[in-house]
Amino acid sequence: MEAPPARPYQLRGLESRRFAQRKFGMVASEAPSLMGQTATYTVGGAAGGFVMGAIESAWKPPHPTAPFTHSMKIVGNHAGGLAAVAAVFGLADASLHMVNGSSPANQVVAGCLAGSLPGLKMGNAQLAVGGCAGFALMQAVGALCMRDELSEH
Repeated sequence: MEAPPARPYQLRGLESRRFAQRKFGMVASEAPSLMGQTATYTVGGAAGGFVMGAIESAWKPPHPTAPFTHSMKIVGNHAGGLAAVAAVFGLADASLHMVNGSSPANQVVAGCLAGSLPGLKMGNAQLAVGGCAGFALMQAVGALCMRDELSEH
């Protein structure tokens, strides 16, 4: 049997382990690290929030007395909010993976939990339910697309 490539591309989601085993003859890896995945998602969310906040503060008219402070407040709010949502998603996904194993339902439930966070933070139950449904729907569509992509290989 020939050696697997030095850096096989990584798949996330449904069939990543089984696909890697079939394609590259690799043994399935352990579950994702709870702290590692949470930290990775948190940093990614903070970076995305930073970019979104910077774009928003660039579009808004400058504050008359403290433009830089006002812009940094906007950037910080976006970075903190997205970091929290991403951290909840990463923590829930890794926790569910440890309990249930690899399943597309893990990402759907994690998406629901993460999506409800902004609504809960505002104290609005309708917004929390809408966020839960929206994020869960995005994760379900992603899982279905990944399943279809993997079944073609």
